[in-house]
Amino acid sequence: MISRRKAIFTGMALMASGAVFSSIALAGKPKVYMNSSAGVAINGYDPVAYFTQSKPVAGNKAYSSSWNDATWYFSSVENKLKFDGAPEKFAPQYGGYCA
Repeated sequence: MISRRKAIFTGMALMASGAVFSSIALAGKPKVYMNSSAGVAINGYDPVAYFTQSKPVAGNKAYSSSWNDATWYFSSVENKLKFDGAPEKFAPQYGGYCA
């Protein structure tokens, strides 16, 4: 039978090793998922439009911002300004990587 102390220390060691392996796995990934070499986030769609229009809307290169090592396109100046004011509110959670 395993003692309570041994079980606790074993659990702590396993959690610590998991944290190390997960940080190693994420070390080479960009902060935001991009499936193109151009560095454009969410395939060029306007992240603010998902909240304001409840649908995907293509962004325009004329209205762009850089945030979290990625380029973000917007369909209007208003959406660009909203994003610039609070990017965490509109960007995909977990950088767009599958949770």
